[in-house]
Amino acid sequence: MIGERPITAHSTVNWWPLEFRFHSAERSVLTWFHHHLYTLATTTAGVTPSRPVDLTAVVDERLTDQLMAAATAGPCRTIEGHVGEFWTVGAGPRGETWCHGVPPDVGHDRHVIVAQNDGGWLIAGADPLTVGKAAVRFARELLRTELARHGAFTVHASIAADPICGGVMFLGPTGGGKTTLALAFARAGGYLVSGDQSEVLARPGGGVMGIGFPWISRVGVGTLTGLGADMTIRDAPLLRPQPSLADGAFTDRALQFRSPDKLELTMLELDALLEAGSMDIAPVDAIVVLQPAADGVPMRIQPVTLDEVEPLVRAEFREPDEALVSFWLAPPDRQPPHTRDFAEFRDMVAGLPLYRLTWNAGRDAAAEAVVAVRDALCGGPLAEQEPVGVPR
Repeated sequence: MIGERPITAHSTVNWWPLEFRFHSAERSVLTWFHHHLYTLATTTAGVTPSRPVDLTAVVDERLTDQLMAAATAGPCRTIEGHVGEFWTVGAGPRGETWCHGVPPDVGHDRHVIVAQNDGGWLIAGADPLTVGKAAVRFARELLRTELARHGAFTVHASIAADPICGGVMFLGPTGGGKTTLALAFARAGGYLVSGDQSEVLARPGGGVMGIGFPWISRVGVGTLTGLGADMTIRDAPLLRPQPSLADGAFTDRALQFRSPDKLELTMLELDALLEAGSMDIAPVDAIVVLQPAADGVPMRIQPVTLDEVEPLVRAEFREPDEALVSFWLAPPDRQPPHTRDFAEFRDMVAGLPLYRLTWNAGRDAAAEAVVAVRDALCGGPLAEQEPVGVPR
């Protein structure tokens, strides 16, 4: 009978080192996945081809309960992935199955992830939003695991690929302006690689590569105002619920300086609404360490040695990542290393040009910072004399 079988749509998303071949009959699930793992461009120079991953997402409460019951009927183990978040793992009829939660307390957002016997993956849940979120988190976790196996380091940093001075990694504390600068470079003709968390690894044949991680970008109202995009964002139908917006206006708390209430924007929204196109991977040609400027201190960029700013760099090193306990999708015999030494990261980036940008992200214009960074990195009028010992 016509109409008994739903139409299953297919989407391919490339994010090095994986290529996701995503299947679902739920349009909202496809939208959620595409929004978060969207990229405008990709570069493949100097990296191996992406490995394909087949992923099917199904919204079916009965199937979810059946798979969960089968997986927990026999021997199973409990693992902690994110801090405070547990999975019950057992053998199911379709393959090894991860059940979100510990039965009988599995919560209202119950879902399962199955490593199917045919080599593909299945995500099943009780409602579209749960399945969409689970699919995105699955993709991120698989990416994190694969990147760790390639030897990547996790760093609290943003990366922008600029047509004038190449790939720039901005490294600094929360509130230091990393996301603001990366977005400003993307809007100035470049690409956003990552907004807050980056994976960094040695490039085959020499050099360093930066890989974006498809988290949402948390952007303050002040940043949006500085970019001239606050009204555009306020009036747009955003994918995720926004506590910073109420009745069509920004809340008073969100408007406060350095407010923790920020807008959460997906990769697709950044491109469509802010004209900040994204790339999944790019070479890192220079590192800019951000240091907040005190009141009355003007913006300044200067070349430095790694020894001068090592405490600042070390503070943003995220090995191990404090939010994650384990590589929860990796088999016990294929766990990547959880802790990597800072000295290894230091050796890898030691040959890169290094600068310190002293600025106030809430006071100084991002467009002026873009000009200053470009001049410094590319030998423009704002570039200062570099000290002895800075590698080029």
